[in-house]
Amino acid sequence: MLGAATAEAGQITGTLLVFALMVIPAATAQTVTGRPGAGLTTAVLLALVATWPGLTTAYYWPYPLGFFVTSYAFAGYLLARSGRALHTRLGRTVAPLLNKEATA
Repeated sequence: MLGAATAEAGQITGTLLVFALMVIPAATAQTVTGRPGAGLTTAVLLALVATWPGLTTAYYWPYPLGFFVTSYAFAGYLLARSGRALHTRLGRTVAPLLNKEATA
């Protein structure tokens, strides 16, 4: 079913846009949560969040729709990866300090 929907949508909207809406929100959701149900819901919401501002921006600018949707989706992915990296780094930095205070 997913393959048929991708094949049909690719002919109408273009391969880049279909790839961006199928892969990038799912990768972002996987970065944010590890639970399958929450990941599916998050991926759908992220795709909508990338699509509507992309449509609005494409209406006012002379560039293709796929460029804006892909840019917004990729910016969300970069933001999620940066947040995950920052969370990991702060967790490693703060945890030893908290353990030292707990033992003192």
